[in-house]
Amino acid sequence: MSDIALTGEVLPAATESIERPLSEADLAALRRSVRALEQPGLAARLSAAAGAPLDMIGRSLPAPVTEAVGRSTEAAMRGALRVAL
Repeated sequence: MSDIALTGEVLPAATESIERPLSEADLAALRRSVRALEQPGLAARLSAAAGAPLDMIGRSLPAPVTEAVGRSTEAAMRGALRVAL
């Protein structure tokens, strides 16, 4: 794999691939995970519904405010990504 580029930052990607067959239990867990990720739960649906009014508010704000919020959000997401990795 190659490194992952994220707007000017390069994050190291895994360099080794370990190939071994998955057990039946692992395959079943993978299937459950895929199903759970592809079908949003109640929390995700409620979050999306709550976010719709916020989108309307965001569109009505002046451009400088929207840009400041965008920069702050991006900085927070980058920080969270660094902590997660």
